[in-house]
Amino acid sequence: KCLLALVLIAAPVPAFAEFQLRWDLKPGQRFQYEFRPGSRNTTSIMGQNIEQEMRMNYDWTWEVATRDADGSAHIRAVFDHVTISFSMAPMGEFSYDSAAEETPSGPLAGFAALSGLHFEFDISPDGKVTNLTGITEGVKKAKKTGGGDGGPMAQALDQQFAGLLSDEMFQQLIGEPLSFLPDDMVVEGDKWERNHEQTDAQGNHVRAHSNYEVSDIDGSYEGTTCAVIGIEGKVEMDMDL
Repeated sequence: KCLLALVLIAAPVPAFAEFQLRWDLKPGQRFQYEFRPGSRNTTSIMGQNIEQEMRMNYDWTWEVATRDADGSAHIRAVFDHVTISFSMAPMGEFSYDSAAEETPSGPLAGFAALSGLHFEFDISPDGKVTNLTGITEGVKKAKKTGGGDGGPMAQALDQQFAGLLSDEMFQQLIGEPLSFLPDDMVVEGDKWERNHEQTDAQGNHVRAHSNYEVSDIDGSYEGTTCAVIGIEGKVEMDMDL
């Protein structure tokens, strides 16, 4: 479960008027994006149920490179800071902080590739994220995940993290919070919800449910009216190992 506050652009309107929510990104704009996902799940490996818990902190800088005639923007982004903590019996606990000098070993080794990694994607005015590239290739250059013992447990973890460290998964992680904009006109205080399901190339099934509220019309940013949207959501994932 997560609670986020996002700032996006609405067409300039008087207070309490109806308006349509759309992203209005302009070349040269730079944004700091903080993403704090976490998960707790039970995985069955070789007939044994194993409890896992993972927390990830991603700090990104986004820069709007170009904007098309239809308002779609091309974003260039970089991982400024990455922290990961992971616990799994019987392997124990592992953690990684990109601010530290040591490169992690064991199942978190692949995440070290994210530190300083550049990636790109497109975002449409209604928040659809497409054409994300840079994650999969960047991670391929990193040390193989999975603990290094080459056994069935290591291979299972390697498969699991390969699904997390991919262009496809990050396009979903970034796109899900941004593509919530309704087609209907809204006013301050309006609420709506969204359900989304997807199965990735590794067979992991993801279910997401989110509630949204226009909590405030908060002044302007570079001459355009801004709306503050409160988001409360839950994401579940089924993984076959």
